[in-house]
Formats: sequence, structure tokens, C-alpha cells
Amino acid sequence: MALQLFCTNHVGELERFRAAFEADLPRARAAGLALVSLWRDADRPDAVHFLFDVADRARAEAFMAGPESAASGQRAGVTGGDYHWLERLDGSRDHGAA
Repeated sequence: MALQLFCTNHVGELERFRAAFEADLPRARAAGLALVSLWRDADRPDAVHFLFDVADRARAEAFMAGPESAASGQRAGVTGGDYHWLERLDGSRDHGAA
């Protein structure tokens, strides 16, 4: 099964977050994370959600736990959040909008 990482961050200012997030993407890629999508919550404008494909969970966990990620979060104005490790079910795919 393919492993993915779904994250939610609560931020003060969207543009500040995006600038820091995009600046940190090369480091994320080096840790085996490939950005799939980035969303702003339609009902909570202070919340952003993003999904990564994960090549190696141990490397991804080390990336997230490192001091560089904490510093990046501070630069981005992140005030909180959470994350979930997801395994895609075999045969699941986008069936299109209703």
C-alpha cells in the first residue's frame, strides 16, 4: 500500500505560511516527501491542509522532528496542527465529482 502524510496547520497569515512552506519544499523532497496537494480550508481560513506521498516513513519522521522543521513552522506563523499517516487502499481512485 502507498503511504501518504496528511497534515493540517493553523496559521496566522496565509501568504507568510505559503512563502515559508514553499521555501522548505526542497528539504521535504530530500526527505522523500512529494507534495500532492495544498488546500485552504473553506470554512476555517486559518487552516491549511496538505498531502504528501511518502517514500520512506523513517526519513519523513526525522524531517518532521528536526529543528529545521520547527524553525520553518515559526517562520510560517504556524500556531498548531496535526498530521495523519494514511495508507491508500488497493483499487481506490478518484471516481469524479457527483
